[in-house]
Formats: sequence, C-alpha cells, structure tokens
Amino acid sequence: TPLHQMVKAYLRYSPSASFGVICSGSLTVDPNTQYVLSAALEVVNIWNTKKGELVGSLQDAKAKSNVTSLLMSPNNRSVAVGYFDGSIRVYNLGDRTLTSTFNGHNKRITCLNFNDDGSILLSGSADTDIVVWDIVGEQGLYRLKGHRNEITDLFYLEKSKKIVSTSKDTLLKVWDTDLRTCIATVVGHREEIWTVHINPEGTRMVTATSGPRIHMWSLNPTEFHLIKTGINVEDIEGETPEDTSSDGDSFARYIGKIDRKSTERVSRLRFSPDGRTLAVQTSGRQIELFHVSDEERASSRRKRRALRKKEKKKEETVNVAHFSATDELEEMQIVTATGDLNCFSFSGNEQLVLGLNTNKIEVFKLKKKEGEEGQVFESAHELTLPGHRSDVRDVCISVDDTLVMTTSNTEIKIWNVESQRCIRTIASGYGMCGNFVPGNRMVVIGTKKGPLEVYDINSGECVQMVDAHTACIWGLQVKPDKTGMVTGSADKHIKFWEFELAQSSTTQGKQLSLKHTRTLKMSDDVLSVRYSPDCKYVAASLLDNTVKVFYEDSLQFYLSLYGHRLPVLSVDFSSDGTLIATGSADKNIKFWGTDFGDCHKSIFAHDDSITSVRFVNKTHYLFSASKDKTIKYWDADTYDHVQTIDPHHGAVWALATSRNGNFIASCSHDKSIRFQIRTDEQLFLSEERNKEMEELLDDEEVRGNRGEEDGDRATKKSVETIRQGEQLLEALDLARSEMKELKEYEEDLTAAKRDLDAGRVQGTLSSLVEAPTPNLALLGLTPQEYVLKTLKEIKLTELEESLRVLPFVSAVELLDYMVTWTANNTQTEIVCRALFFLMNTFHDQICSHPEIASTMHKLRQNVHKALQQTKDIMGVNRAALNFHKRRIEQETTHEFFEDAMKKRKNLVRELTQ
Repeated sequence: TPLHQMVKAYLRYSPSASFGVICSGSLTVDPNTQYVLSAALEVVNIWNTKKGELVGSLQDAKAKSNVTSLLMSPNNRSVAVGYFDGSIRVYNLGDRTLTSTFNGHNKRITCLNFNDDGSILLSGSADTDIVVWDIVGEQGLYRLKGHRNEITDLFYLEKSKKIVSTSKDTLLKVWDTDLRTCIATVVGHREEIWTVHINPEGTRMVTATSGPRIHMWSLNPTEFHLIKTGINVEDIEGETPEDTSSDGDSFARYIGKIDRKSTERVSRLRFSPDGRTLAVQTSGRQIELFHVSDEERASSRRKRRALRKKEKKKEETVNVAHFSATDELEEMQIVTATGDLNCFSFSGNEQLVLGLNTNKIEVFKLKKKEGEEGQVFESAHELTLPGHRSDVRDVCISVDDTLVMTTSNTEIKIWNVESQRCIRTIASGYGMCGNFVPGNRMVVIGTKKGPLEVYDINSGECVQMVDAHTACIWGLQVKPDKTGMVTGSADKHIKFWEFELAQSSTTQGKQLSLKHTRTLKMSDDVLSVRYSPDCKYVAASLLDNTVKVFYEDSLQFYLSLYGHRLPVLSVDFSSDGTLIATGSADKNIKFWGTDFGDCHKSIFAHDDSITSVRFVNKTHYLFSASKDKTIKYWDADTYDHVQTIDPHHGAVWALATSRNGNFIASCSHDKSIRFQIRTDEQLFLSEERNKEMEELLDDEEVRGNRGEEDGDRATKKSVETIRQGEQLLEALDLARSEMKELKEYEEDLTAAKRDLDAGRVQGTLSSLVEAPTPNLALLGLTPQEYVLKTLKEIKLTELEESLRVLPFVSAVELLDYMVTWTANNTQTEIVCRALFFLMNTFHDQICSHPEIASTMHKLRQNVHKALQQTKDIMGVNRAALNFHKRRIEQETTHEFFEDAMKKRKNLVRELTQ
C-alpha cells in the first residue's frame, strides 16, 4: 500500500423535506388562532383546517422519534410535546422555536398536564413513572414512583396541590406535591384505567376503564383528607351513590356510573372548556357526547329518581341528599368519524377536532337541530388533500425532476418538488407501481387487481383502462427510448406495450394510449422488471429467487442470475449497462456483470427485506431501501457502504433517484414522502464509520449506566449530557495547564526582577523571561472566562446531569472558579444553580476535607451579596414594568371614553337632524 494513498471522498445526502403526513397521533388546538397542531411523525404540523393549508411546523433537528403526546399550555403561548424516546420538548408558538428539552423517561410519553399558570409540567410514561418539571427554571423537580404499569392519564389539582394519576395497573393514585408521595389509592377498578379528567370547576372527576361504563366522582376542591379506598366501583349496583360516601370533608366521593352504548373500550375522555359537554372517545370510530346538566336540572332529575325509588320500595321517606351520575350526565349524541380515531380536542365549546389514523383531520361544529330544540355536532370540513389515507406504495419522479407521483390503495397524488405541495389528487385503483408517461402530462399505474390505468394530470380523468393482467402488477417501467413500456405481474406474464396516438372518446382530437404488442410467459410470479439503458436487455426477478435476463428485441433468453435464498424484490441496471444490482428478501444485495452474469459481490446490507434498489444516473452509486426503515448509500465499484439514512418510521416501500442525482425520493408505511438532497459536504468512509461507532458506544454507555442511576431523580443521563460533561472536564484541564504556565511565568518574572535589582544579571525583563505563547484553544479568553463560557453553553435542562460526570477533584476546581465569578456577580443564576447542585452531590466529601472550608466560606459571603444585587435589579425592573402597565391602562381607558363620547355626539346629531 503506498504511503500517501488518495482517499475517495463522497458527497453527503441530507434530509431536505418531509411531507404527506397530516396527523399521525395526538393533536391539540391553539385557541388564539384556531389552528390545529397535529403530530406528524417527529414533527408537529400547524394547520389552517378551513383553508386546508400548512401554516408552519415545530421541529427539532435532534428529534428522531415519533410524537406521542401534545398539550397546549394554559396561557396558549407554548406547547409541550412528548416523544416516543421519552424526551419532552417545549416550543414557543410565537416564533415557533424550541425553548426547553427535558429528558427523564426511558420509554414513550403517554400523557402530559400543566398546572393552572403553566409553570409546572407533569409527564407520565410507559416506564410507570411520573416526573414533575419546572418550566420556568428549566429543570426536573422530582419523580413519583408507585404504579406498576404504564401511566395512562394525569391531572393536576391547583387548589389542593395534588396530582391524580391512572394506570393500566387498575389503580387510581393521588399524590401530594409537598410530600412528594402517594397519599391515597383507589383499588376498586377491576380493569385497566385508560383515562381520567376533572371538570373546569374542579368538582367532578370522571374515569373510564376497558369496561362499558364511565365512573363519576364528586370532589371537594378546597380540602383534602383521603379518598375512600377499597370501593369496588363495578360492584355498586343501582342508583345509590350515597351508600358509598365517606366523611363529609373527604376529597372524593363515588357518585355513580353511566352505561355507554358503545361496546368498545374508552381511550380518552375530556370536558369542554365550559364544562357543559363531556366527550368520550372509544378505540374505534365513535365519540359519545354527554350533556352536563346544571344544578337546577340535576335537582329535578334527582327528585324524579327519588320518587321512582319511593314508589318501588313503598317507603315514606327516601334519602336523596346526594346527586347521582345519571342526574348530571345526559346522553347528547354519538359522533362517528370516517375512520378509527387517534385523538380529539375541543376547539372552544362549539367545535370538535378529530384526528384519524387514516392520516386525516375532521372538524365537527355545534349546530341547531332543524325543527327541534337543542344542538348537535355536525361535520363541517375535513383535511385530506395533503396526504394519503394508507401506505404510500410507490414513488416516481418526472423526467424534468419537477413533479413526483405517489400511489396508494385509493388514489394517486401529484406533488410539486420545489414546494412539496399536492397539486392533484386522482381517485384510482390500488396502485402498486407507476410512472410518468413521456411529456409529463399523463401517468400510468399498475394496480393490485391487474388493470393498467392511464390518467391525465391536468383534468384528473382516467383516459384509458386496460385489463393487462389477471393478478397484481408488481413491476412497471417506461422504455428508456420513450416509445413504450413493460409490465410484470403475479400472473407469470411480462407484457410489452407501445405508446400510440388514438382518437379520444371524450374530447375532439387524439391522445396518448397503450397498445399491447408482445407477451413473455414466465415460470413463476414476476416481482420486478427493468430495461437496460440501451434497451438491449430486459431483466425480470421471479418468485423462485432467480433473475432472468432476455434480449429485448427477440425475447430470447440470455442470462439466469441465481444465488439469492429468498425472492428478489427489486432489480436495476447501472446507467452504462455494465452492472445489475438485485435486492432480495434475504437482506442481501448482489452485484452482477451483464457480460457473463457472474456475481461480482454479495453484501449483507440490511436487517430486513430489501424492497428497492436504484442506481444514480451516470454513476455506479446505488441506493437501497428496506423494511428495516433505512436507506443505504453504496459504491458499486469498491462495494463500500457510504452512508446510512434513517428518515422513516416504517418500512420503506420504494425510492426513486432524480435524473441528475441531486436528490432521492422515498415513500413508506408511515405514509410520508421524503426527499434526501445531495449537499456539498464531503464524506469520508473512515470518518463515517468512526462516527457510527461513537454513537453506538455512547448509546451502550447510556443504557449500561441507566440501571445504576438514582431512581428518585427527575432527569436521566443521555449522550448529550455525557458529551457536555466531558467538554467541561476538558475546559477545566485546559484552564489548569494554562494557570500553571502563567504561575510559572510570574515566578520566573519575579526572580528575574530580583536578580536585576541585585545586579546579578543585565538586560531587560522581556529578554530574560520569555512570555508564554497565547493558547489558541482558549479563544482569546482568560482561563476563568473560558471555563465559564463552557459552563454557559450547557443547557439548563441538562446542567445537573452534565455536572454528574465531574469527579470530586474537578468539582473542587470548579468551586474555586466560582469564588471569582460570584465576587464579580457574573452569570449569578447559572453559577448558583451549579454551586447548589455540587454542594448536594459532594456534601460528604466537602465536609470531610477541611481545606475546602475557606473556599466555602468565601462562596457563602459572595453568593449572599450577588443574590441580593440580583434581587434588587429584579425589583427595579418589576416596578418599572408595573409603572408602564398602569400608564398603558390609563391611556387605553382615556381613548376608550373619548371614542365613546364621539360616538354619542354623532348619534345625538343624527337624531336631531
């Protein structure tokens, strides 16, 4: 190997666009704008449902997992987003930027809840824990443990400072936020509790299980003693909730159950903002609505119930002191969606927004019944155009790289490459494959049942339907010379077609149509078919694990490529026609020569079946897609794995490369279409492998240390906190060495000055002692400033976990620096937060080392002064803000009265005239 061997460089492909997903899970509504915020895999999309437009999105480049939970803050200025990997991000809706990131769970976030002012956030997870977060301070406060299964719902009671939680372990627990412990448990539910909610007044709590009933509890929102535990709510028969009551000042009292009409389990229930409507979402398509009666109507129903009970038991007096659930809840209506529900949310009191698992949003509005009293929710509009209802099965790019076509089970969609907007939706059969017809004015798709369908893009009409095959068409390609096309089907036939101009039956003039010319019968199902670029060969992959190559002109057999152990799902020719790449269900990619049919290389490429392989035009670079959710980039000359791209959250069904190789398009089971664009960033194989290895080792280290962590901590160790802690350690080491060098320089300078004064040496100080060379790594800062800069760069939400990486010796060094920082009142907030955490973490070591006592004494004095100065500044600022607030209110009031007086004078003038 030569000493100076040239290293081949590649250009990196990076994600550039993701579209096609309307709603993949949770959703909520912004009350200020009435925009709908919906989970779209790892992104939160903001929709104007009336116009059907995407007005923005909330996204963090580091977020790779699906969004599982969404919650609007009480002030409607921010939104909390929970992810499948257990992380939580808080976004500002004003400028749509990320404000905080919290990491405290090991599994997906299942529920979120704010307190009334939005300063405290609760999170529940599938890891059975509840974590309480401080939004203002950007830190985790504490963790609540006690449930034995996934947390399903949470609610924060502001007046009593309590947390109510439900879980799949059939338990409802009440937690005290001051004691940070569980103070009551309701064990009466026999089945998994899926949801809990409390009305806006805080007087009624409703729970639902896997059974056919919902249960109601009466709350005392001001006092708290204990829920009466041991009540088996499923055993309480009849309308006698008063028999289950406990003391009069108890927190909760069971008042009854309501039978639902639907037999499907409840997945979510919520009160409307005004508390007058209760919506109960089932696991299917229905939402059952209940009207919450006011006190007068409930009293009337209670009296009638007492009358019936009296007549039945033939008693003179009957105790009806307590309300029953049936007195307060009346069946209103059942709202049925067009598909299974993912989530729902109230938009005000008169709109209901539904998110469907068919990638669709439906909006229902409250309208008055025609000819009757009362109101019902009726369908108002829906959002469907920007995405497919089911898996996107195929994707292809037009010849000029301006349009993209995608197919699914009921429709095809045409997208603009530049804007990623859907410009045409056409109802069709189940399209398994498709392509643009030369001219980009028409498209042809092969369907699951066998017909070929040709559509005009401008009109959206089917201009021709041909019964081409009797079974699913798996492969379709337009001939490179654009004179025809070929199709391959599960009916064991390959058919060749020509494009011709025929008289249109609907319009005057001629239009492009298909003419069947030849048929090639195969021995097994055809799974893929491709032309060579020079139209000399046709390659077809069969269900018998082989690939057959034929001469295109005579259809004579040329080569048989065998070696795969499972069927080949995709085949492609390189643009120069010298290579054939095959991707199989055996997870291997094989490269073959077209001259002799010999296998050049076999690579174990993916962890699941390979669904598509495509060469980049005019290169030997190859992209492969798989059911393992990844796309991989290969060099077919050196057989090197160049790059792994993992943009999707489901099996990748197909991919297509642009004509000039500037981007690739892919489609997936997750209903998304994604573009990967070629950047100018150079990629080297050794660096890429080292990067992948570092990520793997970091993940293993985090998983390995997770079990050793203190279970009561709110936060958890992550790759980012470890990296930031190591950067702080490196900064301390660099500062230590620089301080040592400066100290030695000062000592030498003092000695030289002493020698000069004594006349033992001659010259100048600069000639006798050489000044140290400035360390470029310090970026022109002093050692203290550089360490403070590194500390400031750590996110507040990750500060504590990053400081845990420090050993005691480094922590003592950091304390010494803090003496200077606090004396100068520099970055007081972050310095004090780090100081208090280090004192709690290393308390025993600090107490056992008397030499640190002087440092702690200085810190005590400095911190007291610095905090007092900060407090004074905040007081002045607050007073100034209050002054401006009062002035603005006075000006507004003055303008209001002036405007009212002008209107009154104008009205008087009109009346007198």
